[in-house]
Amino acid sequence: MVVGLSDNLLYPLLVKNRLRIHTVPVFIGVLGGVFAFGATGFVLGPLVLAVAMALIDIWRRRMALGAIEEGVNEPRPKK
Repeated sequence: MVVGLSDNLLYPLLVKNRLRIHTVPVFIGVLGGVFAFGATGFVLGPLVLAVAMALIDIWRRRMALGAIEEGVNEPRPKK
């Protein structure tokens, strides 16, 4: 019991430097991963969180790039 609780508290502190994500989402990812996947959730929870955040970041960048390209390619109004 003590080892499990210490793992839940120490793991987010150890993993956050590699994931570059704030401690709170990593902690929630660890707890969600343990709940969903069992013991392998200590690794899979933060991994799923990191992949989801990367995909969201890629999607946002593509949407922003698309909006910029649409503004550049629009015909100029005639005066």
